Amino acid sequence: MTGVTTSSRLLPGEPTSIRRTLLWALLPAAVFGVYASAFLTSPWAITWNDDWTQIFAFAAFLRDSLLDGELPVRSPWLGGGFPILGHPEYPVLSPFTPLVLLVGPILGVKLIVLVVLAAGAVGTFLYCRDTLGTAPESAAMASSLLIASGWTTAILESGNYPQIHYFWLPLMAWLLARPGGWRVDGSLAFACLIGATALTDGHLNTVILFGLVAVLVLAQSRRFAPRLLLFLGLTAALAAFKLLPTFALLRLEDRAIEDYAGGLQVGAFAAADFVGLACRPDGFALGPLPWLVAGVALLNWRRALPLLVLGGLGFWLALSPKAPVDLFWLITRLPVLGSIDAPTKYLVFSVGFAVIALAALGVDRAAVRFRPALAVAATLGAVVPLLATAWPTLTALFTEPDVPRVRRPYEPLLTDAFDTGAWAGPRDRRPDLYAYYQKGIPLVRWEDNFRLPTGQRPAWTLSLAGELAPAPGYLGAAWTAEGPLQVPEWTANSVTVALSPATDGRLVTPVTINQNGSMNWRCAVNGGRDAGVQRPEGPDALLAVTAPVDATLLRCEYQSPDFRLGAWISALTALALIAAAVLASRRRAAEASPAP
Repeated sequence: MTGVTTSSRLLPGEPTSIRRTLLWALLPAAVFGVYASAFLTSPWAITWNDDWTQIFAFAAFLRDSLLDGELPVRSPWLGGGFPILGHPEYPVLSPFTPLVLLVGPILGVKLIVLVVLAAGAVGTFLYCRDTLGTAPESAAMASSLLIASGWTTAILESGNYPQIHYFWLPLMAWLLARPGGWRVDGSLAFACLIGATALTDGHLNTVILFGLVAVLVLAQSRRFAPRLLLFLGLTAALAAFKLLPTFALLRLEDRAIEDYAGGLQVGAFAAADFVGLACRPDGFALGPLPWLVAGVALLNWRRALPLLVLGGLGFWLALSPKAPVDLFWLITRLPVLGSIDAPTKYLVFSVGFAVIALAALGVDRAAVRFRPALAVAATLGAVVPLLATAWPTLTALFTEPDVPRVRRPYEPLLTDAFDTGAWAGPRDRRPDLYAYYQKGIPLVRWEDNFRLPTGQRPAWTLSLAGELAPAPGYLGAAWTAEGPLQVPEWTANSVTVALSPATDGRLVTPVTINQNGSMNWRCAVNGGRDAGVQRPEGPDALLAVTAPVDATLLRCEYQSPDFRLGAWISALTALALIAAAVLASRRRAAEASPAP
């Protein structure tokens, strides 16, 4: 296997100045500018695509809660409430949160997409330039191809927002495929920050990304194994504030490994999805030209070997049951990963990136005097048709006008778009706790679900025909044996109930609140005395509290010990990474200083 390479791989006498590298970097920058302008045609427009709407809703909920001075550990909006920080599919709190706070949930989410895409383009350029040792024009071509690929447009059109984090792969590989052993330096700390961002802002299934990074780095050289293991451990610790609540939620759901044979969705693997221009999430459209140029790289197979390993293994796993030996079946036996029912859309990224980087190696084999012209011709020949195909899709992606951009503008999104939670009140037990949202905002479109209210909202049910109707027998947000109670205040993590004095001589008042029961609730009456929270009996139990008979106000607050522990682990890990990176920087500076 090959190790880290430098410009010494280039032909003797070839100019390698920083200025020349920066000039070639303008090529992918121009492609990115064209792509971003299409994506941001309507910066504050939304779409009725259910996945995008849920992402916007989560961002809106986070922003409103933080601006009200509350970190939303929980959400009360759907299905009796759930610990929203542990949602395994959608982001809430992540390093990108300041961007959402600054420009709002809709534009903020769109800018996050562009930031990650730009990072993928920069990572591709650096990986090809430094790790593979290609010329800057070859790296510029590869970076441009990544931006314009049909896969990029396909995941945006389908609303699979978490998949954008696969763009981190080349940047993480560039940061990790270098000497260092078990020492922490600035590059490793930055890689850990990127990895934690992918875990906290992406899908839990983003763990596949880390497998692909490991394959690429180890295929480059096995001596990078200590650095890789250190990266994986520190990244998990840095993301503990999200991972621990997520694992707690999955334990609550008791999610078993799903029926692998019955529910798996495997891509068709049509040739047109790879060598054509179609934008499909199960393919990686690049057009025919990059594949032809990539074939030239196989003439030096040793240099291409890490990419061949990455692309070959990714393709084999993506085939799943269609492969001669079904290796993906083994992955589904691992914790959490049994829920992956569409492996193709995750794993084809490894195939596409391998072809892109091989194309850079192919251009690099040309004579020095012909290489710039070849790189430009290959870039234009591939990128222009891809952008022309993507442009209509991108410009029409967000066309619905946003609700008025004033304080708290996203209530319809907020209350109507959450797709997860345990059902409140009587309901049939399902294999997991997910209820899938359907199109129809600002209407409520949940399958067989209650819309839980704040004190001012009614409760509704959705019929199989998709019709809304008031929920029969709905007792209100809170009640006792005497009848419904007033709920003067709801927040993300708390509920306040006005109590009525008992008239039957009892010493305590049993209160039921229409939220899912959990021992994470802490309740007090009249601002001081504790109220007893009853242990939930089964997964369908509601929050039941025993309040003193003379109490007039009951306040319950949800506290997450998993988040608290995870936050401490994340904070201490972040401090340790910063300290280690500073010490490593000082050590390098001391080693570079001339001896007195």
